[in-house]
Amino acid sequence: MNRQVNEQSKFSSCTIWELQNHKSVYAHLFRCTFMLLMFYAFTISNK
Repeated sequence: MNRQVNEQSKFSSCTIWELQNHKSVYAHLFRCTFMLLMFYAFTISNK
């Protein structure tokens, strides 16, 4: 079960755990937005 959670955390940086442990909220928001943009671009390129 732990391994599955870790795999999900690698894929999506928008996790409560990371929000709680991140030193900078702005850094988290930037990384989260960047990950979402990359996922969005990846989805479009696959169509």
